[in-house]
Amino acid sequence: MVRFGRFFKNTINVNLDRYSTIKNSFETLNYKGFYGIINAMSFSNKNGKPLVLYSYTGEAEPTLLLFYNGTQSLYLIIIDSKQPFDMSIINILNLI
Repeated sequence: MVRFGRFFKNTINVNLDRYSTIKNSFETLNYKGFYGIINAMSFSNKNGKPLVLYSYTGEAEPTLLLFYNGTQSLYLIIIDSKQPFDMSIINILNLI
């Protein structure tokens, strides 16, 4: 489910279900995020209203979630796979 519009303004909350686990989190000047095994997550605004639901069918999957602060834009990058991978997957993005 996705609701369109300028709902997030300056705040995005990431919510994980109880079957999800964060293995590593990271933060640099230009991006922040985490790597983990994710079953379901949602993104909500500052009031806690869920605006995006991201759910896997079947088993939880290895997932890298990254918020990247580009030139005048914020990008959400999600990398997931049914095959195992680790944090080094971030290197394929060649981020500054």
